[in-house]
Amino acid sequence: MFTLKKLFSLLAVCWPLALYAVPTTARAQNPDSLTAPQPDSLPGTNQRDVLDYVHQIFPRIHVTNEAERQMPVGRVFAWILPSVSYEPQTRLAANIGGNVAFRTTGANVSSVYPILAYTQNKQLIFHTTANVWLPGNRYNLTTDTRYLHYPQLTYGLGGSTTTQNALLLSYDYIRLYQSLSRNVAPHLYVGGGYDLDYRWNIRPGTTTGDAISTPGYDLTSTTRTVSSGLTMNILYDNRTNLINPGASFFANVKLRGNFRFLGSDSNYPSLLIDVRKYVNWPASSPNILAIWSFNTLTLGGTPPYLDLPSTGWDANSNMGRGYIQSRFRGRNLLYVETEYRFRILHSGLLGGVVFGNVQSVSQPLKGGLSGLLPAGGGGLRLKLNKLSGVNLAVDYGVGADGSRSVYFNIGELF
Repeated sequence: MFTLKKLFSLLAVCWPLALYAVPTTARAQNPDSLTAPQPDSLPGTNQRDVLDYVHQIFPRIHVTNEAERQMPVGRVFAWILPSVSYEPQTRLAANIGGNVAFRTTGANVSSVYPILAYTQNKQLIFHTTANVWLPGNRYNLTTDTRYLHYPQLTYGLGGSTTTQNALLLSYDYIRLYQSLSRNVAPHLYVGGGYDLDYRWNIRPGTTTGDAISTPGYDLTSTTRTVSSGLTMNILYDNRTNLINPGASFFANVKLRGNFRFLGSDSNYPSLLIDVRKYVNWPASSPNILAIWSFNTLTLGGTPPYLDLPSTGWDANSNMGRGYIQSRFRGRNLLYVETEYRFRILHSGLLGGVVFGNVQSVSQPLKGGLSGLLPAGGGGLRLKLNKLSGVNLAVDYGVGADGSRSVYFNIGELF
């Protein structure tokens, strides 16, 4: 029987094939992937990807592997394509996404990624990220701009909440994060910027079970919140492939100060610490052991409820597999995840992952951290492009309190 689930699975596999067939397209998430083999590619091995099989089955169809192309200075590569996706917080989503890639003199590839989506949960999402390298890689400009119309369940504060008690909270949301960093040493950048989180039309809707616990916050009368602040950041990143990292290290520390004179509802500082380590294990194999620590801390003051650290609100909404976005929320959130990425087929066409994560959030009354909130699961990886290392990722995660879901992604989640 041909079900909707089978149709979605087919589309999820097929739409990236169209992406690579566009003659003027370039995959630009990785600064070096367009000109050099990646750590995933082992000399002497017969690497295979989906494009090889498409060409083998349909030899008359011309499929361009864009990772083999050079990215000349001054030339712009672009694509735009429809797709479908699935995440617990959105369920099925219809998307129109694109990429604009270019290179300035002596710099990494710069890229802009816009996406427009409408979801099964009646959410409207417009999201654009940009990573621009100025000549010689002396400066790096990043931006994260979003507009969301976002009905979503919230479960209250702390780690003792349950999925049976939830409140549907609808709002409109504008995010504008902008930063400029300067290179001060190999792979090391220092800079600053401005962050804005602006929500309005905040409306409580239906509840499930008992009322959720939000000490210090009145979600029934708050209709608008603003967090507006200046940022300072330190970034170290020696990854050569952002979409599928080999052995490498990444660390980002970001201090944000929100101020009333900038329009913020209150004065409060926060700190983000994002660290990722990738090692080959065993050392002689292409398999990767990846470790991710993501921590957001409120250093004082009173942030708006929806701006408190929460599950799944990292930049790519990938943190906390096994739980729905916003499942846990508190003044502080600590998170660690470990994932083992391995080949199933020697050709690299098919791989797998197993992962486990644990998080802890501040308790609303006692102020200390909750107990550990674990989740774990596994998944498959289908190689879409052997040179850039991009995979179709399909994962299944299980958390506490009956939480579980399927996750689809293009590229590794961190």
